[in-house]
Amino acid sequence: MDIAELPNPYDYANPVRDERRFAGRGGELFRISKVIGRTSVSDPTGYIALHGERAAGKTSLLNMAESIARECGHLTVRVDLVSGDADPAAFFGKVYEALVDSVTAAAPLATPDGRPVTPRLVRRVVGGAADDELQLEFPENLAAGGRLSDIALRRDLEYLLAHVGRPVTVLVDEAQQAAEHTEVLELLRTVGMRLNGYVFVLAGTSDLVTRIDEVFAPLLRQFELVKVQRFTETAEVRACVERPLAALGQDLLGSADDVSGDLMALTDGDPYAIQLYCHVMFDRWQSGGEGSMTLTPEAVDDVRARLEAGRDVHKSALVAAVRQMSPEELDALSVLCASSGNARLDEIWFGYLVSGTAAFTREQLDGYLARFVADGLVEVDDGVVTLVGDLFDRTYARLWTARKRESNRHRQSIGRADFRHLLTGNLGHLLCDLRPSGVDSLRSCCLGMRAGAVASAVAALRTLGDPGPFGFVVPFLHEAVMTASKPAALDLTTVRCVYNGTTAVRWLCSADTADYRLADDPAFAAAAERAERLGGELHASRERIPLRPWPEREDWFARFGTHGHPEWIAENHSDQAYRAYSEGDAAAALDHLRTSFQTFPTWSAANDAAYISLVGGDTGAAADWAAAALPLARDAQARALTRYNLAIGLLLGGDPAGARSHLLTAESQLRDTGPAYTCAYLLVPEATGDGLALAEHPKADLARSIAAALQAVTRHVAAASAEGDAVVGGGEAGRPAGG
Repeated sequence: MDIAELPNPYDYANPVRDERRFAGRGGELFRISKVIGRTSVSDPTGYIALHGERAAGKTSLLNMAESIARECGHLTVRVDLVSGDADPAAFFGKVYEALVDSVTAAAPLATPDGRPVTPRLVRRVVGGAADDELQLEFPENLAAGGRLSDIALRRDLEYLLAHVGRPVTVLVDEAQQAAEHTEVLELLRTVGMRLNGYVFVLAGTSDLVTRIDEVFAPLLRQFELVKVQRFTETAEVRACVERPLAALGQDLLGSADDVSGDLMALTDGDPYAIQLYCHVMFDRWQSGGEGSMTLTPEAVDDVRARLEAGRDVHKSALVAAVRQMSPEELDALSVLCASSGNARLDEIWFGYLVSGTAAFTREQLDGYLARFVADGLVEVDDGVVTLVGDLFDRTYARLWTARKRESNRHRQSIGRADFRHLLTGNLGHLLCDLRPSGVDSLRSCCLGMRAGAVASAVAALRTLGDPGPFGFVVPFLHEAVMTASKPAALDLTTVRCVYNGTTAVRWLCSADTADYRLADDPAFAAAAERAERLGGELHASRERIPLRPWPEREDWFARFGTHGHPEWIAENHSDQAYRAYSEGDAAAALDHLRTSFQTFPTWSAANDAAYISLVGGDTGAAADWAAAALPLARDAQARALTRYNLAIGLLLGGDPAGARSHLLTAESQLRDTGPAYTCAYLLVPEATGDGLALAEHPKADLARSIAAALQAVTRHVAAASAEGDAVVGGGEAGRPAGG
């Protein structure tokens, strides 16, 4: 397929409707499923409130709730409120009409005199047309005006439920519009108290829950409250990036971890902002601007240009101001607004100093703050610093700052993270700068990973027991043990930073043979002194964890590390395969790839195993691995690369004609696939006086390698036909291909 024909799978302008492209929210979906799944026609009414700030992903989650209800056999009724629907009569009238529409679409309904009951008929009665034959009572009540009848509404809801014969889930978006009216909330509760078979799912800003609590607290207790927040885990961001590509059958990410980490830093986990960045990265790949979806400075510029389109950005005081700021001023704004609306100035200053990269004195930063406040760019309320402007203004300022600053390494960015996340991130920056070679940071699910979760997983590792709900930490410990070369004991250093009741925790890990003590590092001691002078604490404690013999540990990791995210364990083994191969241990590399594939089958593991087998001369294993890789390839480039490796295997096996056939197929698959596809290493046949020899080419362009191989093989086939001979020489050892 011509890549120009591929639709861009990232829709930043609309909520997610396709389940295949919905990412994260596992806990939220579970709670929604629990309420909907337990509601039958004979069960009491259920209530769910999806609440959060704007652009947090509430409507997307509401769409998934609708899908869940359908899967559970419920009739779904969707209502999208606007400002004119806030009046009680308007609200219940709209919900009622949508209900009649859904019920009669699923099970046609007629009046006693044979006329079909339709939303149009209901509207006519509500509008004042008398209809004694209509068996529904509530439309007449709406037409009369005045007090809404809970009795008429309940009877109609019961009648419609009995008619359709299955539970009904009513989903209301922008529900905060109606929550302003006491009568709406009272009637909703009164009707629901004696009604079975319904689930009401209300989605709205957090004002929805606040208003329910203020106006009618007993109703709040009946709700399953689901707070919808920005993504807090990098794994969620990665899924948000990868799932649309998987639905499209493409694998375009150069490094999913790098892209996800950068997007988390740039967007604060805002799902719509993530979609916008990905939309632009996909466009750049599709137009030939990049070889893969990569977050380059040019991509950031494209995002900013897209935000500018159709808007007079100069009308925004914030946008106009940041466009005129120097790099130093942008740095100051980023420091001050790294936790916009969530942290006090003293907290911001403490977190800034913890990072160890402070470029401003407190007096300088106070001076910038005073200027920004005077210019109307920043507000300070009870010490909390907030960047002024709407969502567009803040996003634009963040983008402009990220692009124009001289360096972004370990720099705070404009964002809305709470103080704990800000402090944890800065603590991580400090440790990244301090740790020597051979000491690594323990990977975590997110900046909010709790010390108790790690402690419980470590306790389970000591005894090889069940980590229970903390099993998600096991893949991180597996990576630490593997990176430390399977030591007899693992040193885990827990670093805690405390300020004003907020605690941030990060971890370092190394083999016991390194005998590393962070607390003895003069630079860490200096950082601890800075923290103490400001009224905070910074401590490091090392724990030595004796490890059982490797076969026992390997079994434990396999049992408990693959429950939630088997792909993490598989990635660890793939990473170790590259490391082993670079150190000349092909057998260990192949063993890691085999384990990776068994844990979580991927194209890359199978294709890399095929390549290593080729280098070792095992053409049978190479063919088997390539056969396993082909159906897992998600794009034409991957299929072409595996075909190429198959061709090399046939060449080594003395079948140059078969090799040529696979090369031609690979060449065909690679046509119209966009920018050049570069592999870390490839074995490329070259014609010699004695026949063919295989040479390793680093950073090889796949299309050019195929062309060169075809040319060499074609010449060789012609020469061999003339001489009745076929010789393939051996090449030097290479490295896994496809990177």
